[in-house]
Amino acid sequence: VRSRGLGDVYKRQPKDICLAEREGRGHPWKPVPADELKAINTRDNEGMPSLTPDECEIYFHSDRHGTYGQNDIWVAVRASRDSPWGTPRNLEEINGLGNERQACISSDGLTLWWTKANAGEIWQASRKSRKSAFGPARLVEAPVNSYLPEGQLEVSPRWPAVGAPAYFVRDSGETKGTLSTDIFMVTWNPAPVAADKQEP
Repeated sequence: VRSRGLGDVYKRQPKDICLAEREGRGHPWKPVPADELKAINTRDNEGMPSLTPDECEIYFHSDRHGTYGQNDIWVAVRASRDSPWGTPRNLEEINGLGNERQACISSDGLTLWWTKANAGEIWQASRKSRKSAFGPARLVEAPVNSYLPEGQLEVSPRWPAVGAPAYFVRDSGETKGTLSTDIFMVTWNPAPVAADKQEP
């Protein structure tokens, strides 16, 4: 949950992104009319939104028309918090033919992380300004990625300050026939350098 409470709500199929807000901590959440997100939700699946702090960019994954693989990362922008969302754009500069999911945008809007679910890897890309396209997609090195499947990275708004935490999940295999997925935390000290492996 970020800012006014934008979150991923799983209804019956298909999945949509829904919005809730509250007056302050300790107050109940109240749903916001779906019209606010009508430019984003479709008859297909949308999920795992990530907002910039000014709420003018929203990144999410979807399998809507125009997607190259099973899911792609998409972005929609707007002029201000009170303006309507524009038409979402496929981030074709980082999407491939696989299953790109679970986007996470940095607080400055210049670095994006996401999960390649088919490979169980966390990738990242950066850009020089918020009006620029993202550069080459690069695999995040250890200690985040390992020989086990990882995903769903969430980075602190303090990144890239030294010591800023990040959280992710790792599938550590089966224990007594049960799939074991754990939450891990790392600190950027400094932030892991992206590997030379690039999107083909």
